Amino acid sequence: MSAYLIANGCCVLIMVPLLSRGVPGVISALAFIGSVLINNLWPLTYSFTAELNPTEARNIAVGSGSSFGRMCGLVAPYMPLLSVYWYGLPYLVLGSVPVIVGLLCFLLPETKGRRLPDTLKDAELFGTEQYDNMYQATTNDEFKVLTTNNTSLEE
Repeated sequence: MSAYLIANGCCVLIMVPLLSRGVPGVISALAFIGSVLINNLWPLTYSFTAELNPTEARNIAVGSGSSFGRMCGLVAPYMPLLSVYWYGLPYLVLGSVPVIVGLLCFLLPETKGRRLPDTLKDAELFGTEQYDNMYQATTNDEFKVLTTNNTSLEE
């Protein structure tokens, strides 16, 4: 996910110096590559948002993320108006946001092979060693709760 975002942002940022040189073929190719990257990423964001949030808050998280995306979609048609100040400003804004978000994605916990959080308390501990020690995968891909000193996250 991070690679898609960073690559998309780089495609847009590379276009800034090419705009003044008038290289339409390269600009069109970069725009196409960036468009393909972001369109392939959109369904993945729904899955990843659902995985990172606990069961009791999953619908709210996915709905909030979708609403925020739609609000940004409302602002996007007005981005070319920034070219009044500098011709590359719309590209700079639209290219830097995915790069920053892609770098921030590296801070998110890995979900592969881990039991997803069910409660808000689980979500607070998700990605930590304490969470991993309490929930461990069994051989048949089911999960069991390991208790330490007769305590578990469900209590």
